[in-house]
Amino acid sequence: MLGDPDGDVDVAVVGDSKTRQWAPALDIAAKELGWRLVVSTKSTCAFTTAEVAHGGAYKSYPSCDQWNADLIAKLERDKPDIVINALYKMKARNIGTGVEPRDLMIDGVRDALGRVAAHGAQVIVFDSTPMNGMDIPQCVMKHASKLTECSTPREKAYGSDVTWDDASIERALSEVQDAHRINVNDYICPGSACAPVIGNILVFRDRHHVTVPYMKTLAPMVLAQLKALDLN
Repeated sequence: MLGDPDGDVDVAVVGDSKTRQWAPALDIAAKELGWRLVVSTKSTCAFTTAEVAHGGAYKSYPSCDQWNADLIAKLERDKPDIVINALYKMKARNIGTGVEPRDLMIDGVRDALGRVAAHGAQVIVFDSTPMNGMDIPQCVMKHASKLTECSTPREKAYGSDVTWDDASIERALSEVQDAHRINVNDYICPGSACAPVIGNILVFRDRHHVTVPYMKTLAPMVLAQLKALDLN
């Protein structure tokens, strides 16, 4: 359990590793807010009722599908006050459906979040964080004297082919009661290109996951946005 163990607000943090990456910032913010955090995530397993694809060939990922079914059922039973999720890839398995993977994932996320919201949870969704064009630590080691070699143009890092765009997020949240968005991407990629190092802190631990030290620097911004939400 993270946050304030004696807090009076129960918060479930669910999704894949792109949700778990927010745990260091959420832990700090939750202590200030009096929230108890329980983190339930599974690698490459988006929180959705869509069939999740795994790997480049869009293979089935039955352990993820079962994880999500069990997790949603548990959330419906436990009725946390808040459910937090972060968005990442749009890789729903569309074999034999004739439907675009993006559309399936949007519908599946809407359904999963809508089900927990229907049981009284307020939903908070973090926008996608950037996808870089290379493994950042390896690039930094190779180009330590010229870190601009390791930057990715913002337009590419937030391209709709690699992250959730505004329209897709709004579609996913359109029918979810008490849904809110958090976006601190201007502090992760502040400018026309996403830098590998900010304030002498490595920003990314691979192509797209934010490092724990840098995530902790985002805690004040996350806390400010959480305080600004109209939470009951």
